[in-house]
Amino acid sequence: YDKKVKMKGADITVKVEISLKHVYVSLEQVPGVGGLPTDQRQKVVCMLSGGFDSPVAAYMMMKRGCEVIFVHFNNKNQESCSVKNKIIDLAKQLSKYQIKTKLYIIPFERLQKEIIMNVHSEQRMLIYRRFMLKISSAIAKIEKARFLVVGDSLSQVASQTLDNLEATYSGIDTNIFTPLIGLHKKEIMAISREIGTHDISEQPYGDCCSYFLPKHPELHANKGLILENEERFDTDASVKDAVESAVLSEF
Repeated sequence: YDKKVKMKGADITVKVEISLKHVYVSLEQVPGVGGLPTDQRQKVVCMLSGGFDSPVAAYMMMKRGCEVIFVHFNNKNQESCSVKNKIIDLAKQLSKYQIKTKLYIIPFERLQKEIIMNVHSEQRMLIYRRFMLKISSAIAKIEKARFLVVGDSLSQVASQTLDNLEATYSGIDTNIFTPLIGLHKKEIMAISREIGTHDISEQPYGDCCSYFLPKHPELHANKGLILENEERFDTDASVKDAVESAVLSEF
């Protein structure tokens, strides 16, 4: 560069880092992700859909040192091949931020049909989500994970009002983290671009909860009524069957 040393107001700053075996010389610094290294003792299970929110929620937990295990609920009415590929692509992209990644794909069609036959349309979404949480909780026990992670953002959609979240989370065996609870959609989308999941999430896709949605979903669920509706099902048997039917992939 034909430059002289200038201790103040230098045109170029050269950083030299000396270790026991190597010397590293650099002219610029690039900000990293920050956060904490992955700790396998800090396992969590994240419900991964094909949208923008849940991948960002997973990343937020990885950033704080958690090993994230993914659970996806698949409905055979969906375009099975494209859906599976999209979910796998999301899991692979997120695996860049941790040492190893597990993805459980759970068949949900049979249980979803049973819910449709037995639950009023306005409450179906909340019952769907309660079963998903119970199944994810069972996976968490298998994996010795301590928390569930969901991509809920308060009042972003009908199922995420304060009343509905209370009804959905009530009585779930495993504690639940909601890293995005106070973020709005623009903030979530911005993070998805930073971590490389935005373009994958943007691909057309309807998750299993988007089927059979009512025109007027429940906004202020009665927790007692939701739990009463749930008693119509053999919950333990349904959860056991779902877990036994799961397909596990590792990246």
